[in-house]
Amino acid sequence: MGEVEKVLRSQIFRGSPKKNKILRYASEEVLLGNTITEKQIGIQVFKHSYDPAVDAHVRIAVAELRDMLRNYYANEGARDAVLIEWPLGSYTPKFSRRTLDWNVELSGYSGEVAVHQPASPIHEIASLADRVFGENEIALSWLREPNPATDNQAPLDLLATSHGFDRVKNLLLRIEYGVLA
Repeated sequence: MGEVEKVLRSQIFRGSPKKNKILRYASEEVLLGNTITEKQIGIQVFKHSYDPAVDAHVRIAVAELRDMLRNYYANEGARDAVLIEWPLGSYTPKFSRRTLDWNVELSGYSGEVAVHQPASPIHEIASLADRVFGENEIALSWLREPNPATDNQAPLDLLATSHGFDRVKNLLLRIEYGVLA
């Protein structure tokens, strides 16, 4: 629970007591080996009787939590060894260890991005690619190889500008959500 408490103390999670309560409750249940439902979260966090058919509080809060976690790991938690992710369609968070040291892998990259772009955006894209592709080696290969969707340039080559960064991030999010057209 130390990793959860670290996330909850972060700037991003300050001032969000309901979301903090959801993350703490769901994390405790996961550590006990339990799967969590929307209704369980609704009862534990919002009120004693909760009907998912008529109340969307939990769905909205979990979607916001998912975004808050992404924001946390792209910024304050960029170097955390343990990741807490909340998969789409699930009310059960997943805990995993980072298996690739992006600092080491990307430090050998000699493209323009290494000179012109601060490390944080690179790590945000690297973490996003890792999440999207599920395997670090595939993510790293995708970032380094020319791609038709990026005008046959390596996505890493585009990170030298804010426009290129936005383009690569948008492409990864489209892949993640299955919006390829």
